[in-house]
Amino acid sequence: MRRICAVLEQNELRTTLRRAFESEGYHISFVDSTMITPAWFRQTPMPDLILADVDLVSPDHDGMAVLEILRTQWREVPLMALSGVLGPMPRQTILEMGAICCLSKPLDIQMLVRIIDVTLYGGQGKRKAIMEQSPRPPAQGRHLSLPHADKPRVRWSEWRENRAANSAREPTGPRGG
Repeated sequence: MRRICAVLEQNELRTTLRRAFESEGYHISFVDSTMITPAWFRQTPMPDLILADVDLVSPDHDGMAVLEILRTQWREVPLMALSGVLGPMPRQTILEMGAICCLSKPLDIQMLVRIIDVTLYGGQGKRKAIMEQSPRPPAQGRHLSLPHADKPRVRWSEWRENRAANSAREPTGPRGG
């Protein structure tokens, strides 16, 4: 079972996400931004994916500081940022900090589940990955036909390095100069 760590403080959103992800076979754990300390990182198993709300307001950390802490401690874990108030510039900053995407609230929960499926299971799709892990073969006559299933999955670290190399080669400025 894949583990998702969510840094959210809205109880209603926590309840909705718990129902959605557990029904899809994910284990989701929630943490308040005030609990994110060095001791917490030592005690918490590394998740497969992090969801972090950048609209957090607490006495100790704002949402951007939480993203920075999470990215520093768990560099290899894909991080998705959630926000209800970001414009293009803060969104770009979040992506430069290493988030794979920045999703706007209110969330389309089914779309979020699909994005996470693709992120965690790659182009092969979740159903195929689960069937390959299963000790029993799939039933006769049921075949998955998924686009891009034959393409190799890119590791997070490779994607990040490629993204950094490509952005270094891109021209700067509005007209490339």
